[in-house]
Amino acid sequence: MVEEGAVVDGGSGVTLTAPPKRPQSAFQLFSKWIRNESDLVKGLKVTDAQKVIGEQWKSLEREKRQVFASLVLLMISRSSRVKLLN
Repeated sequence: MVEEGAVVDGGSGVTLTAPPKRPQSAFQLFSKWIRNESDLVKGLKVTDAQKVIGEQWKSLEREKRQVFASLVLLMISRSSRVKLLN
């Protein structure tokens, strides 16, 4: 039986444990939010959009950045609780 989160190598039958996924950063959540909720980057190439998003992130007030950081902590705590329940 293979453990949850394990990856079985096709030919050798060796079971490798997959590393845990890292949580998204505050910037990644901000980037996702900008892409979904704003017309700021619609129609731009991915590289150009990232430049605009990076500039927006750098100019964002500390308190507003903290909102995204708090969301990351909330997501981590929920993820930890789910793992403990399983």
